[in-house]
Amino acid sequence: MHYVQAFSELHDSWFSRRGRHEYALYLAGGMSNCPNWQKEFTQHFENLKDDCQTMMRCFWLNNLTIINPRRNNYDPTKKSEVKKQTMWEYSHIKSSDAMVFYFPEESICSSALLQYGKCLASNKKIFLGIDESYTKLLDLYTITRLERPDQPINYSLKDLIEEVQTFIEGE
Repeated sequence: MHYVQAFSELHDSWFSRRGRHEYALYLAGGMSNCPNWQKEFTQHFENLKDDCQTMMRCFWLNNLTIINPRRNNYDPTKKSEVKKQTMWEYSHIKSSDAMVFYFPEESICSSALLQYGKCLASNKKIFLGIDESYTKLLDLYTITRLERPDQPINYSLKDLIEEVQTFIEGE
């Protein structure tokens, strides 16, 4: 498994070295004022890699790239930082194969809502998780059903992780 974090040393070289069998998941969703769900998500797949039970699981985990836009030192009050972050996210979203959206209860996740709307109207693969206490739960549910009636919706991070794992192992 490969891991690309925003503005890490690996992020620039990822585009040029990406293999044709590699599957890239972009972790979209809450970053500011919410738990680091991206860490929990990534750790789950790291742990799976240590316990490859089938050849297919090992193949997919070895060819999986998780793209995490969350930065440790991001200052959203600086315009230059916001522009840089937005441009980084835009380019990595375009190059990813699938989007993993998680909307936790702690934040409205305004940027993620914009990204979700754009992806929802495209044909990009989406994995969706919404905390049951998320403020805009009914809005997300309704627009999802209108745009993609068969889109699975998970109501916990645990269920979201399980859906992604099932998809990867079934590929």
